[in-house]
Amino acid sequence: MTTDNDGNLKIRPPTTAEEHQQVQREEKARTILLSALPDEHMEEGLDKGYDKMQKILTQMNTLKIKPDPEDINMKFLKGLPSSWSDIALILKTKGGLEYISFDDLYNKLKFLEIDTKGYSSSSSTLSNAAFSFFANHEIDQQLVYEDLDQMNKDEFKEYDLKHQMEMLSIKVHRFEKKHGQKIKFNG
Repeated sequence: MTTDNDGNLKIRPPTTAEEHQQVQREEKARTILLSALPDEHMEEGLDKGYDKMQKILTQMNTLKIKPDPEDINMKFLKGLPSSWSDIALILKTKGGLEYISFDDLYNKLKFLEIDTKGYSSSSSTLSNAAFSFFANHEIDQQLVYEDLDQMNKDEFKEYDLKHQMEMLSIKVHRFEKKHGQKIKFNG
């Protein structure tokens, strides 16, 4: 029995052993995925991140667990090194990750690997990367990304500025946590 938001008791319908096992498998799959991803970004590169995710997916297949393709892609993008953060941010916010497989996502990112050490976050580079990512998709899937054509350079600059502010606040928080001191700003 459980209670809802109003405080009323709800009695759950009985479940079969197979349904119970399926729920346990899904929970174990989530746990495996979450434990396999480190707290910090992997910083080991696109290829090693792909290999690590492939091992996780193999484990899940042996458990007969079918994870959602969008969840797999989102976890992979979250685990990418910080040098990929701008591209990952665009892909996550624009959606459509449920339409491509994990291998397709990796191949597209591999194609976009633009010397990530010297990667510039200029709006033209970001827009070119985002557009080339979706260039080879079917026409009906292309409609999902139609609004990418309508975005202008100012919006990409705004995304970049917001991302930089978020990264600064994360770095400040980590510094304060690590050194036990608050950073005081004049103003």
